[in-house]
Parts: sequence; C-alpha cells; structure tokens
Amino acid sequence: MSSKPKCPSALVRHAFLVACVLSWIGPALAQGDAAAAEQHYKDAKALTAKGNYAEACPKFEASYKLDKGLGTLINLADCHEHIGRVASAWAEWNEAADLAKRENDKRRKYAEERRGKIEPRLPKLKVDVQNPVAGLSVYRGDTEL
Repeated sequence: MSSKPKCPSALVRHAFLVACVLSWIGPALAQGDAAAAEQHYKDAKALTAKGNYAEACPKFEASYKLDKGLGTLINLADCHEHIGRVASAWAEWNEAADLAKRENDKRRKYAEERRGKIEPRLPKLKVDVQNPVAGLSVYRGDTEL
C-alpha cells in the first residue's frame, strides 16, 4: 500500500502552522529567560548584601548568560574581584567598559576606573627560554605564546 504524497498546499499549511507556533513560543521562551535572569540577579544581590560573594558569583554568571545586561556584568566583575578572581574581574570590567561605550552609558567611566585599579594586581606570566631550539613553540593551554 503506497501513501499519497502530500499536496503542496498541505505542506504550505503545515509550514504556516509551524511558523505560527514558533512565533508564539519564541517570545514566551525569551520572557522565561528574562524572568530567570532577574531571579538569579536578585538572589545574587541578596547574597552579596550578606557578604557571601562565593555563592553570589555563579548566580550573576547565570543571570548574565540569560540576559547580557550591563548592570549584571558590572556586578559580576565586582563579585569576581571580591573572591580574588582578578583576571576574570579585569576581563569583565573591560567588557563592561566596551559595552557601556557602545550603549553610550555613563557607567563606562566607572568600569574603566575599576579595570585600571585592578590591572596592577593581574597575574603575569613570564617565559624565559634558556636554550631555544629551532622551531620551538611555547603554549599556554591552546594559545601559542
């Protein structure tokens, strides 16, 4: 028994139906992400108010992954600075300054100042090759130095 191929109009109707459902679900998922991001953010702020930065940082990270807001990024950088993750904090202050510049946000100067204050504390790596060999390559992780 062979099945009849669907006529093009039936395929068009199915495609239209799928497009309608996706147009309805997409914004609902985005609203869910925004709500989840807001809850993570509120939880993190409550933890930082108690001085519990170690537990707050992952919540700021989760919030920022769902909603890349400048305020969340600034709080994440501050949080990482408090727990001694200086390189992460520096990179986040740098990203915050760039984002504030793109958005013409007044927090740009604040982010730049905070980045500048921790820059002297950044860990440095010095590689001193005593007897170099032709073709020698030095890597830090996957990055060639």
